[in-house]
Amino acid sequence: AEVIDPQTQTTVYSETADGIGKESILPSLDTINNRLRVRLGEALATVSSESMPLEKVATSNLDALRAFSLGNQNYTRGKFKEAVALYRQALEMDPAFAAASLRIATIFASSGQVDEAEVILQSALKNSERLSTRDALYADVLLATLGSKADVREKWTALAETYPDYFAGTAGCAYFNWRYVNRIDPFVVSLAESASSQQNPSRQASLHLLGIVLLGMERDDEALGAFSNAEAGGLVRTEYHAATLAAQRKFEQAINTLSRSADASATENAVVRSTRGAFESAFLIDQGKVLEATRGLMADEERIAAGHPLSGAFNIEALSLVSVASAEDAKQQLAEIGKALKAVILERKNTATVKSESLDSRILILAYLAANRGDATGAQSAMASLSKGSYPAYASSYKLRAILAAELDRVAGYYASAVSQLRAQIDGTELFLTHVALMDAYDSAGNHEDALAEARWLSEHRGRAYAEYSNDNMLTPLNVEQANLAYLRGAEQALLLKEPKVAQSLIGKFLGAWPLASEYPSMQIRIARIKSAIENQESP
Repeated sequence: AEVIDPQTQTTVYSETADGIGKESILPSLDTINNRLRVRLGEALATVSSESMPLEKVATSNLDALRAFSLGNQNYTRGKFKEAVALYRQALEMDPAFAAASLRIATIFASSGQVDEAEVILQSALKNSERLSTRDALYADVLLATLGSKADVREKWTALAETYPDYFAGTAGCAYFNWRYVNRIDPFVVSLAESASSQQNPSRQASLHLLGIVLLGMERDDEALGAFSNAEAGGLVRTEYHAATLAAQRKFEQAINTLSRSADASATENAVVRSTRGAFESAFLIDQGKVLEATRGLMADEERIAAGHPLSGAFNIEALSLVSVASAEDAKQQLAEIGKALKAVILERKNTATVKSESLDSRILILAYLAANRGDATGAQSAMASLSKGSYPAYASSYKLRAILAAELDRVAGYYASAVSQLRAQIDGTELFLTHVALMDAYDSAGNHEDALAEARWLSEHRGRAYAEYSNDNMLTPLNVEQANLAYLRGAEQALLLKEPKVAQSLIGKFLGAWPLASEYPSMQIRIARIKSAIENQESP
């Protein structure tokens, strides 16, 4: 091994190690590695205390090591099904190859197969002597994440700070904060940038995450750069790349970009499949084609087999869309919401695994929709079926429960309480839906100035509507719908504030975004009222 000056290409020093036969390869690499670490300035005591033989933390079976390496290549490209197959092949040759088990668990955890991930993680930790100190800590933190432990945020931060050059830990911390905490801010950007270093062989996934967070911060051009770099490195996932273009209303480019992604119907990764399905519908919604999006979601639901992790998810997304529904359709939707709510509550009673959080999210979303559409009794009963305080404050289920509680107060006439509960959630990690509920609460309370401010926030955060993660992406279509409806709602609030010019600007933006809106009877009535009110307020 040679250390070369990158400026002059001069060899600074070299290290060699000899051995006989293939069984000497890994020990020889260990020898060179330790010498290089000391020469590069690492304390000898650290090298001695934190080093484990390569054949122990990896495997002495070179065929298993080859399968593991090939699995890593597929993993970095987002080809998870192929990666899992290769990791399993490595485990067949070395059943105690804990690093392979850890990679499988990571894929399962990110794809929503949380029960399977938990079992595999526990198996990996049973062979913790075959993991490096850092990998063992990573596995422990990941297990705590699946169990929604209260201190898991601190665990991820500690891992990233203790081992800043351990890219799995840094990337994991960034991913956790985006997916589980809903942090879309400079802190997560800095973590993702560190993990996307050229020295990280798995940098494509971190570049992809960097793009998602930048999208959520409305930094579209930078997000597009990150996604392009990830794709140039071999990543085959383009869903969020496409969403960034949709956020700029470049829908034809968005659809073409989405088509470059691996076929979602052929993957077993439920998260990838749900993201693609939600985004395909969201792109239609973003253009005002709400009924077409609803039909697409129902078709997706019909293609999902019973017992599949996504069974019921697309149905919930379809039921969340009511903006262009007629009165009769809205009434039918409310009945369907009640039916779906009863089914999920029954399933939840028979589930005692880590999958229960996903079911709780479904219950809370459906209950919110029920309360918002007029069935407060059903919503209250659904909330009572869930144990209070089950999740830490960072979890989406905790935030959804707060939104539901506030919505129940709003429909009961306790406007001040509703506003207070929702404002307490505003810390940068609140859900997009929090601002929708807060706009409704302000409107109900007669505080039209703040309701208008919330409408402006919603319409100005289109990137966040797409970038925010929710279980099975169930909130994405609703987020995008509300980001567009915010123009219409804002115009109505502006008129209540006697600001016809503001209303005129906002209704113009709404019709520009949804040019087909006037074709829907329910929308036609609202638009006509706004235009008439503008004329009346502007006339002398």
